[in-house]
Amino acid sequence: MKTKKIIGVLAPILLLACLIPFLILCFYCFPSVDDFSYANIAESYGYIGAQIHWYTTWTGRYFATAILSFLPALITNFTLYHLFSLVVLSGSLHSIYFVIRSLNSNGRKWHVFLMALAATLSYLLFLPDITEAYYWFPGSVTYQLASVLATYLLGIAIRVEDASHTTTKVWLTMCVLAFVVVGSNEVVMVVTAISVTLYYLFSLFQHKVIYNGRFLLLITTALGSALMVFAPGNNLRAENNLAKRSIDQLSEAFSLSFNDLTIFVGQYLWIPVLPLLALSMLYFARPERTNVKWGHLFITIALLFVLIFSVIFPGYYIYKMAAPLRTQNFNLWILVLCTIVIGRILSPLIFSLKSFSPTSRINLGSIGFLICIFLFSGSNNTQRAYADLFSGSAKEFEEQYNHRTQSLLSCTNTICKVPAYSVYPFTTFHSDLDSDHENWWNFLYGKFNGNKQVSVDYSDLIPFYHQSISFNPGDSSIENYNIENLTDSVGYNGGYSYHISPAVEYGGGFSFKIRYN
Repeated sequence: MKTKKIIGVLAPILLLACLIPFLILCFYCFPSVDDFSYANIAESYGYIGAQIHWYTTWTGRYFATAILSFLPALITNFTLYHLFSLVVLSGSLHSIYFVIRSLNSNGRKWHVFLMALAATLSYLLFLPDITEAYYWFPGSVTYQLASVLATYLLGIAIRVEDASHTTTKVWLTMCVLAFVVVGSNEVVMVVTAISVTLYYLFSLFQHKVIYNGRFLLLITTALGSALMVFAPGNNLRAENNLAKRSIDQLSEAFSLSFNDLTIFVGQYLWIPVLPLLALSMLYFARPERTNVKWGHLFITIALLFVLIFSVIFPGYYIYKMAAPLRTQNFNLWILVLCTIVIGRILSPLIFSLKSFSPTSRINLGSIGFLICIFLFSGSNNTQRAYADLFSGSAKEFEEQYNHRTQSLLSCTNTICKVPAYSVYPFTTFHSDLDSDHENWWNFLYGKFNGNKQVSVDYSDLIPFYHQSISFNPGDSSIENYNIENLTDSVGYNGGYSYHISPAVEYGGGFSFKIRYN
């Protein structure tokens, strides 16, 4: 009995210990690059004018731009910036809790919480780019918030199928969520459109009713998707890329996407998928014997592959490049959710557990889950998050960010040279400005801060590398930049990440993070 009590206390403590550093780091993230782009447009055009500007000149992401246009208030009040990060992180946990609760409405809330916590950690610990998911407002709004809202939509859909009657209020809530989600970004739009369409078709096949709440949901999703896809700005931005596509490119994109799909699933299959699958089976297991619904299993696995493929394919077809890390984040989110569902389907395989109470199963399973994660995964984001906190890099970056802001405010020169950062926290740092004051991001940063010309002074930093550079894409995670154009570059050691200041020929600075495995 004493051992059970110890395990009952130890399991939540260990799980929460893995989550806590991510919560703390929400208060050490700060605006960069695109933050100032959205803030400047909102200040120049006003809130409504900004929506018109983005929709007609750049993107159809009507929900994302509606939220991003609040950035002037968040940049001038870091507390709001930090709280939003905390809300999205907490929402990630709660949305998964909501889905698990929907799959097992009779489960104890504490057990659901532990299961949701383990599932959320499966995502957090192995995120390809945790910065853009939670610690950078534009990325968090456009991608992670959309993932959270889509998960709530999934949870409600599960409850609708289990309910004998569904009210109009529930259907309207689902329609609002669907409209919001498809207006966030293109990949979530595609996944939501596919899922809602299949949801309606299965319902039509089962109930033989055409016009119902699911039909309204389908129409709402279609209208929102059309509003996104046919936005004038969205078409202008993609016009050059779409104009050059051919049958050969379609075939190549399909082949590359399928290859990436198999690599992606294989990368996460052992860790964290198998430990999470085992925990999910333990959580949903019941003492009475029931049959595994193999048809549901095959459909879920097939849907998993279809959805991940649909996220990868547009990048290769439209932009001739692999899915960026923020998109891979969404794929991992899909993988985690499907693993939970598959665990529920397979749970009858371990029905003979009468000697173990549900509490013992979830507690022992949670500890076993963490042992597997930390024993076989190598490094993960929890270790990096703690490193950012205990090394002081997160706190020091905050001080340097504030010092740079004050330096710019007090500057009266034609070109204001602000100090470079000497630390780059792996978890919360997104990107920095360039030494060239004419760089686009420098311009946006300076415009928001009193229409000043800004240059970053890297003269006090000691370069650790100075010559032509090349990278093996398999060794580092670099996105959205053509590395082949870089020559004569100087890099500065930043601890867990590196900042590269390119030559003038490239015309802009960027940063990337080496992912240690």
